[in-house]
Amino acid sequence: MNKISASNKDNIIVWNEDDEVYSVIANAPTGKTATTNASATTATTIKVGWSQAADGTWSFVKADGTKATAWYQYGTTWYYLKANGVMQTGWINDNGTWYYCNGSGAMLANTTIDGYVLVANGAWAK
Repeated sequence: MNKISASNKDNIIVWNEDDEVYSVIANAPTGKTATTNASATTATTIKVGWSQAADGTWSFVKADGTKATAWYQYGTTWYYLKANGVMQTGWINDNGTWYYCNGSGAMLANTTIDGYVLVANGAWAK
């Protein structure tokens, strides 16, 4: 977060314009007596979709805030993301079946790559 604003004495807004992420920090209501200290509540928005890391790798953040892993369909296109959420390109061996994802990460199908025929589901036809 690189910006901060106070909308009133009980609410603070912090945000990062580059990442399009913000949080609202609000004090708990003081109308009731509590036996423990009131804590601040934080609401955070999640930027859903493709995100490029500083090292150039890509990942996809789902609505629940987790990174997509394994095969993930976005629109009509399939992508393969490693266990750490990083998109993979090139040849992929998935349980003994080979697939090919181009430079944008899209799985190819019904085509020939390096002399290898990929069928409708994207698998290499041996």
